[in-house]
Amino acid sequence: VIQNNHYRCLKALRNLLPREDRLLAVQAS
Repeated sequence: VIQNNHYRCLKALRNLLPREDRLLAVQAS
């Protein structure tokens, strides 16, 4: 459950970021 919540938070944050930052976030994780 904790992992799922964490993943959802990261997903929501990525949606708020521009495409460039989203790509960087995906690569970092």
